[in-house]
Amino acid sequence: MAGLTFWNFYFKLYPGAIRSHLCLTAGNPPGGTAGTVAGSPPSLPPAGVYWELPMPRKPLLDATVLQAALEGLEQQRLETEKRIATVRALLGARKPKARAAPASVKPKRTISAAGRKRIAAAQRKRWAALKKAKEESAPKKRRLSAEGRRSIIEATKKRWAEFRAKKAAKEAKAAARKA
Repeated sequence: MAGLTFWNFYFKLYPGAIRSHLCLTAGNPPGGTAGTVAGSPPSLPPAGVYWELPMPRKPLLDATVLQAALEGLEQQRLETEKRIATVRALLGARKPKARAAPASVKPKRTISAAGRKRIAAAQRKRWAALKKAKEESAPKKRRLSAEGRRSIIEATKKRWAEFRAKKAAKEAKAAARKA
């Protein structure tokens, strides 16, 4: 099976199969030469030469075809593995060695309930200290006194009154020009 192309193998399995010019790209058609020059496409066979043969009676994917395909794929895999090995040898790479299991596996350590409580209490104490330091370092929030609020309101009212007065003066001036 090693030197057979797919079509040669197929036609050995199914001798009565239709042989069209499309599947005869490698080699000459049976019963004559292809009559082609190197690099040119194969010439078409005369009409009715290969088309009048009966179709195969067995299904295309039976156990023998699948078995042959499996053997071919395994052969390709072996060749690929050999090529990989030669490339690794050229690179000076070594196969990774399997690691030995550790001599003694340490048992998993567990903490008692009392130990967990001590750890939790210490963590709460650390968080409380951080929170207290953050509160002390933050600037205190300033509050606006009632007198300060009143003065801001009066200043705002004064600015709006000036704005409206200027606007009314411009409108009166524009109306005087139009009239």
